[in-house]
Amino acid sequence: MNLETMKSQFTGAYREAFDGAYKYILTQSFPAAYSDDKMAELYDLLLTAQTEGRPAEKIVGGDITAFCKEFFSDYVPERRFQSVLGNLFAVSCVLVIISLFDWLGAEERLPLTQFRLNASPVLVGLGSGFVLTALFRLIQPLVMKTKKISAGGWSLIYLAVFVLTIFVCTVLLEGMELSVPGCPVLICAGVYMLCYLAAQAYFRFRRTGRLIRKKEANPYKDSYYKNLEDKDIRRIIMKGWLRRYRKLAKRGKTTEETFRNEIVRMDKINRISDKALDVFIIVFIAAAVLGTARESGVMDTIIFAVILCVVEYFIWLLFHKANQSNAATRQHILADCDASGMTVPAYLAQELGETL
Repeated sequence: MNLETMKSQFTGAYREAFDGAYKYILTQSFPAAYSDDKMAELYDLLLTAQTEGRPAEKIVGGDITAFCKEFFSDYVPERRFQSVLGNLFAVSCVLVIISLFDWLGAEERLPLTQFRLNASPVLVGLGSGFVLTALFRLIQPLVMKTKKISAGGWSLIYLAVFVLTIFVCTVLLEGMELSVPGCPVLICAGVYMLCYLAAQAYFRFRRTGRLIRKKEANPYKDSYYKNLEDKDIRRIIMKGWLRRYRKLAKRGKTTEETFRNEIVRMDKINRISDKALDVFIIVFIAAAVLGTARESGVMDTIIFAVILCVVEYFIWLLFHKANQSNAATRQHILADCDASGMTVPAYLAQELGETL
């Protein structure tokens, strides 16, 4: 569920209030789960007020910044410290994984107590993390004050900066081999992970009587919020269809039958693209594994193949689920159109509030 989608449900002062809170969380280092929960709570408050005709000022008052400081005040320093400890736990997990693979992938297998860790990848990760943090905490808030950029736009900016940073760090570190004693790093990171998990289990048992955390409901997984997201995707598809109809109409008369055939043709292209993605992933995995097998041993090749297959599977699953959902939405639009008794272009224009 996208905050931009939630904001699109508001008008006037309600939208300004929600947008003000949205900009506020961009300047804070709140965990995603906390931000999602609080923004969902604010969404419910503002939507109820908008539906009942109560002014937005009744909810947020006259100063949105003062309201945000009060609304998000339950995120106390203790929780912020817990967030820092959680981030260190994630860093420790990465260090353990890198250390083990560095040890397993070494040309000369040394005893675990003597191996050296190549620090270059770690420095590249720290460098990219530092740049992204500066972009998130300093640059983004300043830009948002003067120019509104959607969440999707910021995602593309973050991706571009991330790739560029890795490229620059890789070029600067080319030919430079930095190494540190691997055993102390592995031991310290492993000990911290165990202590962190033990402390989490202890305090969780004190609070809830459970050693294992019970999965909490995410407000964005709720059917109501999911319905909003589906509406947003549906609107995007309908706008695309209507744009296509207008292009066809400029070339001559477009009948209902020819336009429906065009929709079927576009759907076939989408299915072909899905199959092409499957073929590309399979060929990519095969080529990468064969290339590794020529240069590495059997065990290293197997480890690399397993990791690559797992990563590519999740990438494929992400696209596959999105394509399935979009295909179902397209069918629902046509079914609703048939039920209305209108032509597809007329139905699209009515749903979008536009004219043909």
